[in-house]
Amino acid sequence: MSDVDQRLKAGVVEGLTAEKLDAMKRRIGMPFVDSLPSFNRTAAEDTIYHFAKGNGDDNPLWCDPDYGKTTRWGSVIAPPLYINTLARNEVSKLPEDMQHLRGDPLRGIHAFYAGGEWEFFEPVYPGDTASMLDYLDAVEERPSKFGGGKAFLVVHAKRYQNGRGQVVAVNRRTFYHAARDSSAKAAKEKVRERKTWSAEDIAAIDAVHAAYQRRGAEPRYWEDVTVGDELPLIVKGPMTITDMVGAFVGFSFGPFGMSPFRMDYLNRQRVPRFYVPNQWGIPEGAGSCHWDDWWAQKVGAMAAYDFGMMRDYWATEVVTAWMGDDAFLRKLASRVRGFNYMGDAQWVRGSVASKSRDGDDHTVTIDVTMTNQRDEQDYTATVTVALPSRERGPVRLPNPPRDLPRGLDDLRRRLSASSGGASGGG
Repeated sequence: MSDVDQRLKAGVVEGLTAEKLDAMKRRIGMPFVDSLPSFNRTAAEDTIYHFAKGNGDDNPLWCDPDYGKTTRWGSVIAPPLYINTLARNEVSKLPEDMQHLRGDPLRGIHAFYAGGEWEFFEPVYPGDTASMLDYLDAVEERPSKFGGGKAFLVVHAKRYQNGRGQVVAVNRRTFYHAARDSSAKAAKEKVRERKTWSAEDIAAIDAVHAAYQRRGAEPRYWEDVTVGDELPLIVKGPMTITDMVGAFVGFSFGPFGMSPFRMDYLNRQRVPRFYVPNQWGIPEGAGSCHWDDWWAQKVGAMAAYDFGMMRDYWATEVVTAWMGDDAFLRKLASRVRGFNYMGDAQWVRGSVASKSRDGDDHTVTIDVTMTNQRDEQDYTATVTVALPSRERGPVRLPNPPRDLPRGLDDLRRRLSASSGGASGGG
C-alpha cells in the first residue's frame, strides 16, 4: 500500500460505535461553540444579491435596490435562508458544568443533510447584523443500507436574532451521519446511471426557463387562491461545477471553515479530521465531495453532489416567485430523500394543499416536490405563506413564541449564569 493510500485509509475508517452514540446523547442540550466569523458580518445589498444570484434567483425584491424601494418593505430584503450566512455564534465558551463535554465524538464521520424545519418572523434588511444560539437537540441510531448497516440521525436547533434583539428565525435541521469507509464499501449508489443530455433535452428545459413567472408587485390575495392551484414549474440543472461555484459565492464553502491556500492550512490545524488526502496526497476538506467525483465516491456517493440545503433554497424560490412581494414566507419543513448529483436536473413543482384563516392572519400551505430525470422524487417540503387579504388588509408579521426552539430558555439561563450576563445581541 502506497503512502497516499495509507494516509487515505486512516482518514476514512472512523466508524459509528455504541460509545460514540452514548457520548452524543450525553451532549443533548449542549450549545455549539464556534469562533469562526459568519460568512457575512453585516447584511448588504451586494451580499444579498450574491446570495440570490448564486442560487439562480434574480427576483428584484432581493436584487434591485431601486425596485425594493417601491415595495411595502421600503428596500430590498434578503431571501429567507440568507440569515444562515449572516449570524455569528453567540457561544464562545461552554458553561462550566459542560466543560467535560468538550469535543465532537463524530468528528471524522461524514454528515449528509436530511432536511430541516424553518420558521420565520422578520425579514433581513441591508445593514442588519445577526447572532445565533446553536445546540444539539436530538440523536438516534437508524438502520442504513447506504451506511453499511447503520447511521446516526443528529438534529441541530438554532435561534437567529438580529441586532435589534428581534427573533428572525428558528431552525431544526437533521443530519444523517454515516461512516465514510462503510458507505463506500456498501456502494449502494453506484448502480445509478449518469445521463448524457441531448439538444432536445436542453431545449425542453430552456422552454421551462422561458415560461418562468414571477408575481412581483401584483398582490396575490388569499381569497383568490384555491386548494389544488399549481405553482409555475421551475427547473434547476442539469447541475454543473458552475452552479456549485455560484452557490459557494452566495453562501460560502460550508460551516467547517474551508478556505483557499494558507487559510485552509490554518483551518486544517483547527479541524484536522475534517481533512483527508486526495489521490495525489493533498489534504482536502470533506466538503470536496460537492465538486470532486473521486472524493464523493470515498463517502459512498456515485459522484459529486449538491449541498442538500441548496434544495431548500430552490423550494423557497418557487414559492416566493408565486406569492408576490406583499406576502411573507412563514414556515418551511423539508425532507431530502436522495442525492442530487452533478449532471442531474430537478423539476421543482408546488401545489396549494390547504388554506387557513385566523382573525387577520390568512395563510396557505404549499406542497413542494422535486423530481429528477430518473423520475425519482428525492425532495419534499411543506411551505406556509401568509398572504394579504382583500377583506382584512396586508400581511402582519408573526410574533415569535417565548421559547424558541424547545429548551432555549433553560439553555439561555445556563449560558447567562456561566458568563455572568445575558446572552444574545447581534
